[in-house]
Amino acid sequence: MKKLLLFGALSSMILTNSMADTKTYLGLQYGAAVTQFKEKNNSDSSSENANAYKILVGQGLGDNNYLQLYYERAKYDDVVKQKKFGLEWNKDVKQKEFGLEWIKKEKVVNNLYPFAKLGLGIANMSLDNTFKESDVSALSLTLGAGVDLKTTDDLSFYIGIDYNYKKWEKFEDKSSTEFKFTQNSIKPYIGLNLKF
Repeated sequence: MKKLLLFGALSSMILTNSMADTKTYLGLQYGAAVTQFKEKNNSDSSSENANAYKILVGQGLGDNNYLQLYYERAKYDDVVKQKKFGLEWNKDVKQKEFGLEWIKKEKVVNNLYPFAKLGLGIANMSLDNTFKESDVSALSLTLGAGVDLKTTDDLSFYIGIDYNYKKWEKFEDKSSTEFKFTQNSIKPYIGLNLKF
């Protein structure tokens, strides 16, 4: 009897794992972020808008868990093109970010999966020649939620919203004034994933 129960349990686990979504997928996202930059030595803050594009490669881990690598590129309208925080940058501000995200989905109805997301990344922003450094990096933390709509077994569309926090390393302008920025963003987005 014990062997029969053990065989039944193992068969159930193997069948469940084989039916689990463990496919690799390629995804594309577009988001519009509202961002607040805050300088440590200045009580002012600056709210800016950005367009963000994200390319990702993910892997299903079974039990509606997913792990994905991403590359995101964001362009800010005019973060400090006018003079803010004592700075005046002479070019559009662009950020690049590489990272890893874990996603957990739950099936609600046929093809509708709400999800929660946790991500960690490294961001980079180029500086112009008014600064001693040519670029600056930040640690990036993302928390998000959304809804995934599976249209076929291999294609799904989703909408979501992310909260992102970045702490930029310190940098100096030519007069050796030091700046330390933090960044908080709210980004609604849409996307699609193609499994293969």
